[in-house]
Amino acid sequence: MRNYDLIITILSRRKLTLAGLLVIVAAFFTYSFWLQSDLPAQMPSIIGRRLRDELRTEAATRFLHVSETNRRATIEEKQQFDEVSQAIDDLQITSLKKHGWGSVVVVKATFHVESKWLAEEPDTRYYRLQFSWITGWRLPYRVDKGRYQDALLSFRY
Repeated sequence: MRNYDLIITILSRRKLTLAGLLVIVAAFFTYSFWLQSDLPAQMPSIIGRRLRDELRTEAATRFLHVSETNRRATIEEKQQFDEVSQAIDDLQITSLKKHGWGSVVVVKATFHVESKWLAEEPDTRYYRLQFSWITGWRLPYRVDKGRYQDALLSFRY
């Protein structure tokens, strides 16, 4: 019964409870700031790698017909894929913005690729990143714009 009485006594003291609450809130924001302090330097390589992989997969599906078992790419389609692949290698990320607190953030990536085919595609994509103590910031996966906007207001996505 002593532990229970101690907890009730602590919670009944408003100054002590308020101070504890302020310490918890300050600790959360300090932890979040520390955790994300090196993220801006890592985002271009993490997001850039993911963008290149996604765009190359989309190009292979479109030009090389990798998802179709009975269809082969023509010589012209292979040349188009090579041109697009070269353009993807030269991808330029023009803007990276993040929303979120703590170990989960959503990143808005705006990019540019010099290609006729990729000009048809949207040049803004959204990715969710999560921090792990073992692997660091994990490879992102794609989300929609709504998740990016929601992450601004939420502490945990």
